Amino acid sequence: MARLSIISPCYNSARFIGRTIESVQAQTFTDWEHVVVDDGSTDDSAAVVASYAARDRRIHAVRQPNGHVCNARNNGFAISSSGSEYLLFLDADDMLEPHAIETMLAYLDAHKDVGLAYCSLRPVDHLDQDLHVPEFAESWQVRYAPTPDGLGPLAADQAETPLSSLVASFRALPSTAFIRRSAYQATAGWDETFRQGAEDVDLAVQLALHAPVHFVPERLVRYRRHDTNFSNSDFARGIEQLDRKWWNHRRLGRTRRRSVRAALRFARRVRYLRLLRGGHDSAHPASATVGTGLLQLCGPLTG
Repeated sequence: MARLSIISPCYNSARFIGRTIESVQAQTFTDWEHVVVDDGSTDDSAAVVASYAARDRRIHAVRQPNGHVCNARNNGFAISSSGSEYLLFLDADDMLEPHAIETMLAYLDAHKDVGLAYCSLRPVDHLDQDLHVPEFAESWQVRYAPTPDGLGPLAADQAETPLSSLVASFRALPSTAFIRRSAYQATAGWDETFRQGAEDVDLAVQLALHAPVHFVPERLVRYRRHDTNFSNSDFARGIEQLDRKWWNHRRLGRTRRRSVRAALRFARRVRYLRLLRGGHDSAHPASATVGTGLLQLCGPLTG
C-alpha cells in the first residue's frame, strides 16, 4: 500500500507526460503510486502513459471522455489507494526534483497538524531549460499578509501561511502542494464548475479552513511554461468566480465567513496595488515566459 498517491490529469500532453512520469520514477522516496488520468486526449498521451504503466506496476493508466481537469483529478482520487496518507496532484507537464517527495513527506510527518505543505519551484520551458525571470525568482518567496499598517511580507522563517496570504499571494500550485489525505477528505474536492483557472486557489481555501497550511522554502518542482498554459484572461475569470463563490458561500459559519471575506478583500487590495504600481500586464517582459496571470497574482509589490 503506497504512502503517497500522485494523481495527474492528462490532456494532450504526449510531449511532456513521459518526462513527468520519469521525474516520479527518479524519486529517492519510492513508496508511491501514480494515477494518470487521460482526459479524452486526441494525441498520443494515452499510449505514452500505457507504455510506462506496462513496465512499472506503481503507475496506473486511466482513460475517460473529456471532462476537464477538475473532473479528471476527482476521478483519479476516487480510484487511488484509500490507504495512502498523502496526495499530490501533479500536473502532466511539470516535474519533481529527485528528493521532492522525501523532503515534503518528512515535513508532513513531523508536523501532524498540517493539512497542506507546499514548496517553491523553478520555471522551465518546453525543452526543460530554466527560465531566467528575475521578477519571478525574487517574488516567489514573498508572501504578503495584513499588518497594522496595511500589508507586509511574512517572515521567511514563518512556515504557516494564513488564509489572507494564501489567497493574495498564491503559491500552492497543484504540483507543489502535498496534501494530507484526511484533510482533503474533509473538503468537497476539486470544484468542477471551475473551468478557467483558480480551481487550485479554491481547493487551498477549502483546506485552509480545516487545517494549517505551511510553506517549505525549497525549490522542489520544475514548473513548465509553454504555449498551451492557461491564458491571463482565463485566469482572471477564474479569480472572479472564486470571489463570487466564497463571498456568497452559504455554508460557512459566521466566524469562517468573516475570515474568508477578510481574505478576499485583502487579495483584491494586493492585486489592485500591483496594477497601480505598474504591475505585470501583457507588455511585461516576463509575461511571455512565465505567464501573466501567475505574475499578476504572485509578483512583487515594488514599482
